[in-house]
Amino acid sequence: MKVVLTVLFLNVILGCSPSNTSDAGKIQDLIMPVSEHAELSRIEIVLAIDDIDNPPDTISELVVQTLKESGVVSAVNLTYTWGDPSGLLLIDANVLSFSTSEAARNSVLGNFEGAEMIEGIGDAAVALGDHSFSFSLENTKVSLASISEDVSLSSVAEKYAAWLASN
Repeated sequence: MKVVLTVLFLNVILGCSPSNTSDAGKIQDLIMPVSEHAELSRIEIVLAIDDIDNPPDTISELVVQTLKESGVVSAVNLTYTWGDPSGLLLIDANVLSFSTSEAARNSVLGNFEGAEMIEGIGDAAVALGDHSFSFSLENTKVSLASISEDVSLSSVAEKYAAWLASN
């Protein structure tokens, strides 16, 4: 049931249906493989926009315009599974590539009123309780969210930032 609710929630927020991932190009280079974290067991790409100026037809114009206005050049929304590959502990992840490092950093720092600043992860990082974590590294922003108390978003963010830095 949580899987269904999570997918529906993502589609409502993003205003689009899942895309065919075979058309995605460089944005997939920013997706951390599950093998990088011992607790991650599965990944599912919900949507991908490799080029914001040439998005898939399934992406609404409102979403495209909002991303463009934020300086986003490519984006991917995906779901990681924590633990059991067929389990219900999910992490929603959004990976956004910006035109500049400053835009990515400002996106992290400007969107979370009341969030805790975290040192040592990427160029800028914030956590909103145990349920939301965002960081930027160069021109990439990664946002992680989970409704489960059993998921360690900070450990995923640490591994993700280290993986991005090494690639």
